[in-house]
Amino acid sequence: MDQADQKNEVGMEAQVTPTNLATQVAELGDQLVSRLVGLGPDDLPELAAVHELLAQLAGQLQDASTQDVPALNQLLQLSAQGSQIVEKIILRDVEDASVALEQATKAVAQMQSLINGDAVDMFNLDASPQGEEAA
Repeated sequence: MDQADQKNEVGMEAQVTPTNLATQVAELGDQLVSRLVGLGPDDLPELAAVHELLAQLAGQLQDASTQDVPALNQLLQLSAQGSQIVEKIILRDVEDASVALEQATKAVAQMQSLINGDAVDMFNLDASPQGEEAA
């Protein structure tokens, strides 16, 4: 019985049903938020953990339907973009890792809002970060 619980905890052999999918997505969102708090661009082990959680979330969402998870398409888009950004930070393939980490954090914050049922204004994470606009 303990082995089965351990397998489910690490995501192996866990049955995903429509009734618990939203809960699992919310839990992954909470884990992402807690890992991003205070995370620096040089903390490679934590960045790798965030990347893995984003991949798990995307995997959970791939087989879902909009009936199971509201705002599914937006969540898929944000998880993919967040994952790509974190991967680029890990590979040092960004000009400013701090700015990139802010973008990943914004993506996760928007995902959390969507999971909570809030409306969000989607933004393009691939674009350069927007500073103050000239008047």
